Amino acid sequence: MAAPELLYGVHAVAETLRAGRRQVSGLWYHRQKRRPEIEAILGMAAAARIAVTVMELAHLTRLCHSPHHQGMVLRASAYPYTPFETLVSQAQAAGPPLLIVLDHVQDVGNFGAMIRLALCCGAHGLIVSRDHAVGVTPAVVRGAAGATEWLGIAQVVNVRNAITYLKNHHIWTVALEAGAATPVYAHDFRDGEAIVLGGEGKGVRRLVRDECDATLSIPQVGPLDSLNVTMAGAIVLGEVLRQRQPKTT
Repeated sequence: MAAPELLYGVHAVAETLRAGRRQVSGLWYHRQKRRPEIEAILGMAAAARIAVTVMELAHLTRLCHSPHHQGMVLRASAYPYTPFETLVSQAQAAGPPLLIVLDHVQDVGNFGAMIRLALCCGAHGLIVSRDHAVGVTPAVVRGAAGATEWLGIAQVVNVRNAITYLKNHHIWTVALEAGAATPVYAHDFRDGEAIVLGGEGKGVRRLVRDECDATLSIPQVGPLDSLNVTMAGAIVLGEVLRQRQPKTT
């Protein structure tokens, strides 16, 4: 069994307690001005009979090895990844499925932002490579403001094989690639879809891209020739959300 983790940050701690996906065995906090979110966290801890300890800020920093704890540290079980096949089945049941595939994303900030973005834009899950990529660490949980606790995330050994599986289960797969002939605004995202985004620097790897059903580009102007994964993800998921919103008269 994986060792417990020390999660930190007000939003990360609050969403972990609200979601209830992890076993929690302790809460440490700095006695500060009792803001509503602090009161809510302490109330949830009391209701769940979680041991609460008051601690100085410097001690909290040493405890979680980060100064970004905002006066809150929670000891919880390791992040519960969702099995890949289960995630796909859940997405299809929620339908039309919307899945995000990240190919070797290694930056903690990008990963956390993409998790939060995926959840806010209605994605049913996120698929990431197990190797050569960042996992769901306490820093990622904080960066995602606790969105990790509400979104199913699956790790796979081989991203290309995962895309093949999605295609075999009638989920259309598209990769974002600079210079692709079809812009994201010309694609219909209203049916089952898996959107593949590449890691920092190299983008979507060629073997992964070649396995996808289509490639899409984001039109842009100016001297720079690419967007980072979070920016690209925000643009394409914004378009998905726009297309999937009910039309009003």
